[in-house]
Amino acid sequence: MAETETQTLKKDLDSLRNDFQTLTTDVREISEKQARNSANAARERSQDLADEAKKRSKELGAEIEARPYASIASAFGAGLLLGALLKR
Repeated sequence: MAETETQTLKKDLDSLRNDFQTLTTDVREISEKQARNSANAARERSQDLADEAKKRSKELGAEIEARPYASIASAFGAGLLLGALLKR
């Protein structure tokens, strides 16, 4: 009788070991998939931000070309303001 209980326990342990390996594999695959999805989303977002920055840069360049004196005066005023703030 002890022999059959030992065999049953061995089978149960083997079954648990197999289930644990399957669970570990599934968790790893899910984690890898989520990591890939997150990386892709971050890559897309950074590309969108880079495109927006290029667009804004071109708009700013066009504004400076359209109003060079106002741009110089604005930059000078911003420099004075920043200098005053940093001096404190």
